[in-house]
Amino acid sequence: MDEETTALLRKALKTHAWYFSQKAEPTGFYRTIGRIDEKLGELNANIRAASESSGRLAGALNAITVVGVVIAVCQFGLQIAGFFLK
Repeated sequence: MDEETTALLRKALKTHAWYFSQKAEPTGFYRTIGRIDEKLGELNANIRAASESSGRLAGALNAITVVGVVIAVCQFGLQIAGFFLK
């Protein structure tokens, strides 16, 4: 880079550094990005919670299914026993 370009770049960087050092909090586009980031974090937490809840629900349904199959097998056995004992 030539000397003039370097001087312009240095001046621009100093101006940007001063500008952003004067801001107490991000505004405009940067605030919007921050809000989007927060909302995505909340969404990820909700998805994790839903996934855990879904896993618990699947486990409960599996247990209910096993109990139902055991009851059905017992009833079937009683039906067969009743048929042969008649």
